[in-house]
Amino acid sequence: MPRPRRPWGRWLLGLVLLSGMLAGGAWGVVWLRAPHTLPFEVVHIGGELQPLHRAALEKVVAVEIRGGFFSLDLQGVQQAISKLPWVEQATVRRLWPDRLDLHVRERRPVARWSGEGLVTAEGVVFHSKDTEIPAGMPNLVGPDAQSAPLVLERHREWQSLLQPRGVEIDELRLDARGAWSLILKDGLRIELGKTEVNERLARLLRVLPHLRQQAATLERIDLRYSNGLAVQWRAEVIAEPERPKSAKDRASPRGGTRTTGRI
Repeated sequence: MPRPRRPWGRWLLGLVLLSGMLAGGAWGVVWLRAPHTLPFEVVHIGGELQPLHRAALEKVVAVEIRGGFFSLDLQGVQQAISKLPWVEQATVRRLWPDRLDLHVRERRPVARWSGEGLVTAEGVVFHSKDTEIPAGMPNLVGPDAQSAPLVLERHREWQSLLQPRGVEIDELRLDARGAWSLILKDGLRIELGKTEVNERLARLLRVLPHLRQQAATLERIDLRYSNGLAVQWRAEVIAEPERPKSAKDRASPRGGTRTTGRI
């Protein structure tokens, strides 16, 4: 009579096969995660980029690609790209078998900020030595970067009122006290103060056509009055060299004379 087969032999065989499969799988994972396995042969950079931006981005990518198709840290690459000050958004993905796709959207400045930085249409301030600044871009100034959206909004509003009259704002400034002033392209400085700035700007628009006839002689217009303004003329056009100066004339400001009026 034959002896019954013991099941432990099958169990042992299964255990051996399972161990081999696990060992093979572990080796496969190690092989796939190795930096030299399936290296990237193509790196494609998408998006409309300025030449200096593209060069800076290529330097970052060259440093950050330290792995193959499966081992590359995509999140790390994306974070490194996003640290570039002019980058608004960055996406990174891999395409089988050897391609890395990068798409970058850069920040588009609409104005300078405090002479050194840049500000986007959304009011975001950034500093970048790689960004090419278009000529004639206005300069906005505020007490801090958080004030940029407000200054930008006022610039858009007031420029739309001045543009039909052939006037362009070169600089708009909000100081720490909350006072507004602007400088036109021809160098004329306008003081609006802290309160009733829209009413004061409307007053300027009423007299500007008359004052613009003497634009070359104007240096400053001060609208910080309840119902009038003060005009300061350029120093080089107010002198009368043949007339002896009185004591009152000698005490007048060096920057020019001031004429006040009611409106």
